[in-house]
Amino acid sequence: MAGVQGTVLVAGVTYKYAELSFGKNRGIMMSAEQGATGNVAYQFNPNPHNADSKWYNKHQEAFYQQAATAIAQQTIVNNGNATYPAFGTQIDVHGVEYDLNER
Repeated sequence: MAGVQGTVLVAGVTYKYAELSFGKNRGIMMSAEQGATGNVAYQFNPNPHNADSKWYNKHQEAFYQQAATAIAQQTIVNNGNATYPAFGTQIDVHGVEYDLNER
């Protein structure tokens, strides 16, 4: 079964995102598709299955869309190149702070 995936549009740039699985933990892959280029992969800390399990387990599509939007909002686009937030940056998804860590 394929994981959650979709697109978000932020500041004129279309980003494709997809759920990543790291054993029992989860992450996200982001790729600028239109208006810029560049990609990145993050692992979430804490694990969304543990941090907000009742909501996450029933709203995975919303979780990844909110996470992708938060990441895209912190992405800097210069001359068509997307510079994503640094590893260790925090985002808020459904009231929970997640660190964007390197795998």
